[in-house]
Amino acid sequence: MKLQKSLMATTNNQGTNRSTKKKTTRTTNSQRKSKAERELGREPLLQEEVIKLVNSTETLEDRTLLVLGFTTGMKLSEIISLEPINFEFNNGVARIWDKKRRLYRSVYLTDETVNEIRVLIDTKKDSAGPRLFPYSAKTIEGKFQRHTLKILGKSRSWESVRRTYISISAKLDMPIKIVVENTGELPSAVVKYYMDIPVSNARRKVNETPLFPDSPQLMLKSDELKRILERPYVEKLDRIMADRSKLKATITDL
Repeated sequence: MKLQKSLMATTNNQGTNRSTKKKTTRTTNSQRKSKAERELGREPLLQEEVIKLVNSTETLEDRTLLVLGFTTGMKLSEIISLEPINFEFNNGVARIWDKKRRLYRSVYLTDETVNEIRVLIDTKKDSAGPRLFPYSAKTIEGKFQRHTLKILGKSRSWESVRRTYISISAKLDMPIKIVVENTGELPSAVVKYYMDIPVSNARRKVNETPLFPDSPQLMLKSDELKRILERPYVEKLDRIMADRSKLKATITDL
C-alpha cells in the first residue's frame, strides 16, 4: 500500500510540473508578444503621418501639445510640467529641470512652436493653474494612442513622437548636440539614428562638405595620383610582400 501511494504521489507531482511548465511557456509567449506590440507602438512616424495627426486635432491645446512634441522630442513628463515661466521667447528656448542630470536643460524651439505656445498661453490667462497642459501623463498617453488609432489606423505611444523627432532630425543632419539637449536622451541613444544613413546620402554629404576648402593644393589631380602610384618604391613594396609570403610558406612546410 505504501509503495502504491508513493507511486501515485510521484505521478501527481509529475502532472503538476507539466501543467506548471505549460503555464510558464504560455506566460512567456504572451510576454514576448506584448513586448513586440509595445515596440511596434514606439516606431517613428512618417512626415506625412505627423502632418495628419497635427491637422486633425480638435483643440488648440491638443495641437500645441503635438507640435511641441514633434518639434522637440521632449519627454511627456517634462511637457506636462511646463509653465509660462519656463519659456524664454526672445531666445527661442524652454528651460526645464532635468531630473536625471539634476540641472536645468535648454530645449530649442522653432519659431512656429514659439508662436503656438504664445497663443496657447494667451488663451489660458484666466485658467486656474499655471500649467499649460494640466493633465497626467497617463491621460495624455491614452488620448494620443486613441488619436493615432483613429487617424492613422494604428495605435502609437508618446515614445513614437520622440523617436520621430530623432529620426527626422538625423535625416536633416540636425547637430546631435541639439537633439540630445531637446530630448534629454543619452548621446548613444541618439547616435544610432545618425548611423542609419544611405550610402548615396553619405557620399553626397562628404563631397558637399570639403574638410579643407581653402587648400586646393591638398587635392590631388588624377594624373598626379597616377604618377604617385607608378613610383618604383610601390613596385619594390610588392616584391617584398611576395617574398614574405614565400618565406612564410617555406617555414610552414618545415
